[in-house]
Amino acid sequence: MKKTSVARLLAPAIVLLAPAPEETVSLWTPFQRDFATREAARARAPRKDVFIDYLNLTPSKVDHSIPEPVVFKWSGAPEKGRRTLEIAEGSDPETAKVVIRHETEKDSFAVYNLKIATFYCWRVTCGGFSSAWSRFRVADEAPRWIYVPGATNVRDLGGYKTKSGERVRQGMIYRGSEFDRHQIIKPSGKLVLYRDIKLKTDLDLRGGTEVPPGYKPTLDPEKVQWVNVAIRPYDMIFCDEQAKQYARILKLLADEKNYPVYFHCWGSADRGGTLAVLLEALLGVQESDILADYEFTTCSIFAERRVGFKQFDTLLEKLDALSPDLAEAAARYFLSGGATREDIAAFRRIMLEK
Repeated sequence: MKKTSVARLLAPAIVLLAPAPEETVSLWTPFQRDFATREAARARAPRKDVFIDYLNLTPSKVDHSIPEPVVFKWSGAPEKGRRTLEIAEGSDPETAKVVIRHETEKDSFAVYNLKIATFYCWRVTCGGFSSAWSRFRVADEAPRWIYVPGATNVRDLGGYKTKSGERVRQGMIYRGSEFDRHQIIKPSGKLVLYRDIKLKTDLDLRGGTEVPPGYKPTLDPEKVQWVNVAIRPYDMIFCDEQAKQYARILKLLADEKNYPVYFHCWGSADRGGTLAVLLEALLGVQESDILADYEFTTCSIFAERRVGFKQFDTLLEKLDALSPDLAEAAARYFLSGGATREDIAAFRRIMLEK
């Protein structure tokens, strides 16, 4: 037997420790899980006389919207040499596609922003040696919180189940805070948007003094197109001018070449929250999930958002007047602004898993 073969036989095996084989891991923090299970409303609540001054927010210093990473750990790698962590999306390592590859000199690595309700396979290689593949699954817990350093309240609109049993596609539409003014995105946050999310469209919902003449977007225009469609939230959307603005957004989302899309106002709490309600309703997401998703903004730095607050309750009342079915109410609203049934069908075709 050749010496090289003997050396390989004597070399310690690379053993994968965490996630354990077939483990289901959660991306939620304890705070997020507690909020989801004990606080987030799944039904409408009596109206509270609480008015949200959405243009004069007072951010808190504690941000609970940042998700947990998946921490990968292993042992037995040679003392010298960089370790390469490969993560493949899929349940079978023979067919799974490698979506993440990181190099490190340590025997652990934290990875953010994996998809929910998804199987992954992973392995580690070092110095010509490789571990076996191992498989784990990310828990089916929506919303899928996203970590973009410097931003807050970042979520994937995907991952939710619809009333018909379909799932909204992940990695297509994200909502979150702005990147400048009150929230300043970090260079590492830009890297997440460019490299990991592969963002194509920055949909800016701000207006007025928030977007002054000559405004230059924060993200590189060579990588990400900036589209500014100024909107207002809650019951203020029920006028011709606002309906046209929301219809413009739907037409942009009916074109697959614009994806992935990140939409934001200041904090994606009110204007972004209203748009999220309409889009989720249009896709057929269950009302209980839509209501809870609105309240999850409470986990960010922008204070409480509750379904019983006056403006949100009025929004639901006015949608009810369009149709008792929330999906049809959202459709009629977009149609009133100039969108077409074809736009709605295209949006659903893009966003719903086959």
